[in-house]
Amino acid sequence: MIGNPYAQATEQYRMVEVGTVNKHELIVMLFDGAVRFLHEAQEAMRNRDIVTKAMKIDRVLAIIGELRGCLNQKEGGDFAARMDAMYAYMSGRVLEASFQLDPAVCDEVISLIKPIRDAWAELARRPDLEIAPESLPTFTPLPAYEQPGQRAPLEIFG
Repeated sequence: MIGNPYAQATEQYRMVEVGTVNKHELIVMLFDGAVRFLHEAQEAMRNRDIVTKAMKIDRVLAIIGELRGCLNQKEGGDFAARMDAMYAYMSGRVLEASFQLDPAVCDEVISLIKPIRDAWAELARRPDLEIAPESLPTFTPLPAYEQPGQRAPLEIFG
C-alpha cells in the first residue's frame, strides 16, 4: 500500500488485531462494522451525499453476505434457515433504505443486528458457554422467505 504512513500503520494494526481474535470475536467485529457503516450511511443520506452513502451501503451488504456465507446449512437446520432469512431480509431493507434515502430503515436493521451481535459477544467472553438457538431473538420470515434460497422481490417501485 502506497500513501499515507499513518494509514499503512492502521491497516497493519487491524491485520494483527484480526489475526489474534477468536472466531466469535471476529463475528462480533463484523456486526460492529455493519452497525458503524449503517450509521455512516444514515449520515450520508441526511447530507444527500450519494457517493458516500453507496460506499457505506456496499460495505454493509458485503458484511451481511459474509455472515450469510458462514451459515452451516447442513448442521444448522431450521436455525440456519431462519438466520438466512433474517440476513436476506436485512439485505433487502438496506437496499430499500439506500434507494429511498430513508435513514429510519437503517435503524430497523440496526435493531435486528444488535441482539444477534450481543449473543455473539457473550460467546466471545465465555467460550465455554453454549447458547441454545431457541434462546436467541426470533424472526418470523415473511412467506416469500420461508424456503432457504428463495428471495422475495424488493418492492421499491410501487
